[in-house]
Amino acid sequence: MRYFFAATICFIQFLGYSVAQIDTLVPLPTIELSAPRLRVDHPAHAAWDSLELRWLPGANLADLLSQHSGAYVRSYGQGSLATLRVRGAAAEQSTVLWNGLPISSPALGLNDLALLPVFLIDEARLIPGGQSALWGSGAVGGSLQLNNAAPPSGHRLRLGAGLGSFGWQQQYLQYSFGTQKLQSSTRLLHQAARNDFPYKLGSEQRRQSHAETAQWLALQECYFRPDDRHQLVMRLWGQFTDRAIPPTTVQTRSGADQEDRFLRGSLHWTHQRRLGIWQARLGVFREHTFYSDTLTGETAPSDFLILQGEVEYQREFRRLGRFNFGSHWQNAQATTTGYSDGREQSRLAFFGNWR
Repeated sequence: MRYFFAATICFIQFLGYSVAQIDTLVPLPTIELSAPRLRVDHPAHAAWDSLELRWLPGANLADLLSQHSGAYVRSYGQGSLATLRVRGAAAEQSTVLWNGLPISSPALGLNDLALLPVFLIDEARLIPGGQSALWGSGAVGGSLQLNNAAPPSGHRLRLGAGLGSFGWQQQYLQYSFGTQKLQSSTRLLHQAARNDFPYKLGSEQRRQSHAETAQWLALQECYFRPDDRHQLVMRLWGQFTDRAIPPTTVQTRSGADQEDRFLRGSLHWTHQRRLGIWQARLGVFREHTFYSDTLTGETAPSDFLILQGEVEYQREFRRLGRFNFGSHWQNAQATTTGYSDGREQSRLAFFGNWR
């Protein structure tokens, strides 16, 4: 009996000690969630986040989609044109969006996926099906959405290099730092390849010639958040690509080359209110393409200037669903050898959705 009372007293003392302990508070870092206009969860959609894309720094979007999605990518070989076809639609009917702004060529209405490295982006989403009501007439087959995200707090440095077959080489650098109100990210990339791979044409064994490629890329991002309701994002993307166009199967040699240069800048403002979210986007794109052939003496320079802006409002009702509306404006100016004078096109569209 004495042992029972002694054990009871010890238990009560231990219980009082455990209750009197002071809890330890561990502050957790802030998590920021962002989403595009309407995050459509399509049964056949494909998505890649930054953790997955981090392991593919040497790939381009053509490699990513052809190997890790059900989409059909028409490619004409290493260093050549690669276009996206979704659900049987033409390449011109599948739009590519960079942080909500379309980046398709105003002359061709499509994008060369071989010119877009995976290292450039933090998230990619391929959504098949008609979405022309949300993203314009170029999204009949589907949309490929490329997004960037603000870097985490602190200083981070990422360096890498790669070597591969047929003279392929790559070097890249990414540096970012962040505070509570300001974040910045810088990405630099260089890659080149000879692409002199062997192939068989009938019974004849050949080696690809005049197929060299070289690419330089730089992307600068700045995120500024003065308070909890406002955010301003500035992005500047410059890229230069030089490609030698190989001969066809009926040619013995080729002297064709093509240079692609562009500079793309964008501003994205977000204002969060208790009743909804206002967003405004502004994009200025300058593109230059120069085709030349030393065998025929032909040259074909093309210059494009694209101005576009977008204003959007989103609000979610507790019982009635989510509603958003806005307008998109685009002005494209082109100067090519195919026209005696320049060409200009302006478009204004309004959109709305209740879901």
